[in-house]
Amino acid sequence: MIFRIDHTSFCTWDRNKIPLLLWSLVRHHHLIDCEDSRVREEIKECFKGNMDVNLMCRELFEITDEQRQFFTTINVSQYKFGQLLLLAGERSRILIENGPYEWPIYESLSLAYKKDPEYGNIFYYIKQAIDNHDLVCLHGGGVNTFDALIELEEKTCYLGSIFALKHVVVFDRDTSAGNEYDQNQNTLFEKLCRKDYNAVGDNDVYTLNQTPYIWHVWYKRTIENYFPNDRYEQQHVDTRKLPREQNDRDYCKIGDYLGNVKKVMKSIAKGMTMGEFESHLHKFKVKINDEERELSEFQLLLLKIARII
Repeated sequence: MIFRIDHTSFCTWDRNKIPLLLWSLVRHHHLIDCEDSRVREEIKECFKGNMDVNLMCRELFEITDEQRQFFTTINVSQYKFGQLLLLAGERSRILIENGPYEWPIYESLSLAYKKDPEYGNIFYYIKQAIDNHDLVCLHGGGVNTFDALIELEEKTCYLGSIFALKHVVVFDRDTSAGNEYDQNQNTLFEKLCRKDYNAVGDNDVYTLNQTPYIWHVWYKRTIENYFPNDRYEQQHVDTRKLPREQNDRDYCKIGDYLGNVKKVMKSIAKGMTMGEFESHLHKFKVKINDEERELSEFQLLLLKIARII
């Protein structure tokens, strides 16, 4: 995240607490944007004698146009100091249905896509956040618990509108077509985008302009539908009954053909390259700063994740 610190806000903070925020920003690899040179000099003073100030300046203050485009900017004047401490210090999390088995897929994605020729410089920071345990998973235990779990998190350590800035919510489509949304998930849709399930459209999901929550529903039926036969076969799963046509595979109930493969997810993506992940992915036209770009679904998801780190 980029923390934009103005002089007026800086002067109102408790001088004894400022180092807590600054060290948290450094430790969790956030960036500082301060146009006022007085603020920059006072920040540098806080670090003198404790670290290489020149190195600190490169890590904190040198922000690229690309980072400004894809990272979230926090205008500190809009938040209480306690909220800023939470934003800087609490871990970012991806709320997923089956954390113990699906989280390794996200780890594999971050490793493969940091070599993306277009967005690799941004995806690199996702891999870094995972390696530093600044980005972890939140196990949902099934999509029907998500709404209650989000409300619980918003009342505890991610209170004060912090949850929406530190989480991406990801869940299965569980329908038979890419333009259908599940009635059983209606309560969750109402919370995430204030719409009834039958009013949700691609413009609500496949975009980088989601507020207040950042979320993603898989275009295919479930996360299990994204992996080809050879990946299942490497896990000693018999795939002979699976439909051969890609369109049929995208929305079939994998369990009807392969049995329960939830545990297989833990290792199914290990070692996959970006090219392998990109095979058979749907692509979307997404507006980025008024420019329409074509993104694969995994590129789009990772750019959403970049907003919370």
